[in-house]
Amino acid sequence: MSDDHFLSAFLESRLPELGLDFETYGPYVMGVVGSDGEDDQEEGSLDDILELLQASSETHSDDEEAWDGLKQEIKVQLKQYTENQQKEEEKARQIQKQQEQALLQKEIELAKEQQQLKEEAEGGAQEEMDEAKKALMARFAYDESEIYDESGNLTKPKGGNEEDVVNNKQFASKTRMDDAKKERQKHNASKKDAREETKKAKEEKNRLKEERKKRATKGERKR
Repeated sequence: MSDDHFLSAFLESRLPELGLDFETYGPYVMGVVGSDGEDDQEEGSLDDILELLQASSETHSDDEEAWDGLKQEIKVQLKQYTENQQKEEEKARQIQKQQEQALLQKEIELAKEQQQLKEEAEGGAQEEMDEAKKALMARFAYDESEIYDESGNLTKPKGGNEEDVVNNKQFASKTRMDDAKKERQKHNASKKDAREETKKAKEEKNRLKEERKKRATKGERKR
């Protein structure tokens, strides 16, 4: 019988006291009382084995009290082993429960971190939009958050009245037209300057040509 049986150490010490060899008779008892802490057979099987041991004893074959005591001691060992097994199983269940709770908590924290990162990313994008909107309002002095109906007509805007928005949109439109006009004026001025430069260059070219022509005529007269 395996040495890891819960009765092994007890029988190895107790059987020699009753005039029996553990190696020979120990396996009989351990074969009846299972290593899982439960009787493999009915209690009567243990009584049969104890009768065999009593008959084989050289020192206590006539001592009924000694064998009744051995039976009670085996039951105590069995009870203690069963209780210890139950405690170990409960401890293992608690450890498993704690591990599952820790894993669940970790998953919850991870989900919160991911949600926070998502919200921060969305908040950053919204902040960029708000900055762009502020820049637009600073330039054109109106908020583009007004609401239109299905026909494309302006309805009551957010945070203001329709008249203010219309006036602001008109101002913005006028501002864009003024900017476009200035750009055209700059372009026309550039074209005018270019024409003036071309005209001056042409006049300078003609002047130099006339001077060369005069010098050439003067030289012919001297000869």
